[in-house]
Amino acid sequence: MKSRIGIQLSEQVGARLEAAAKRQSASKSALVEAALNRFLESDEQEGDSVTLAEQLSQLGGQVAALHRELKIVGEIVAHHARFHLAIAPVLTDEAGALACSRGSERFEEFANQVHRRFQFGSSLLQETVDRRRAAPLSSFEESLKQETFKPPVHGEASNASSSDDVRDPNSFAAGQGAGSKLNFPGQIGNLRH
Repeated sequence: MKSRIGIQLSEQVGARLEAAAKRQSASKSALVEAALNRFLESDEQEGDSVTLAEQLSQLGGQVAALHRELKIVGEIVAHHARFHLAIAPVLTDEAGALACSRGSERFEEFANQVHRRFQFGSSLLQETVDRRRAAPLSSFEESLKQETFKPPVHGEASNASSSDDVRDPNSFAAGQGAGSKLNFPGQIGNLRH
């Protein structure tokens, strides 16, 4: 035996209920009963909390992946900066102006390549990591596992060159402590800090 309950619905909800009953060839009472059962089931409420927990767990995994990728990018930038500062020679004003001009052109091409990769969703970083995972370590990479990088010091031979090749750290931008003395683009001779 079913209990009888009278309810009042807004015109909009009543019209939707009527349309659903016609579409599914069911009575309005059967649709309301099914909707109430679904709403009142405690399992459904637990299911919602489980779904939310799963979503939060996935979100946590995505944040951890982003954190890892940001650490990789930070390491790449740090290694590039250290390498660049260790090998970049100090330039004369004339050579520096030419380097700034060429650097601006190269940066424009770099920005265009980044834009194209971003548009198509291809990651150079992931492509590079995948390629390195597939390739065996070179003898240089094996030696890096053994030692840490040390830039040449005045009076010492560089590990990468013969013992006769002694480099003066003052001939490199990093050796003078100011880094590049030129700015990009077009402002020569003014340090930006």
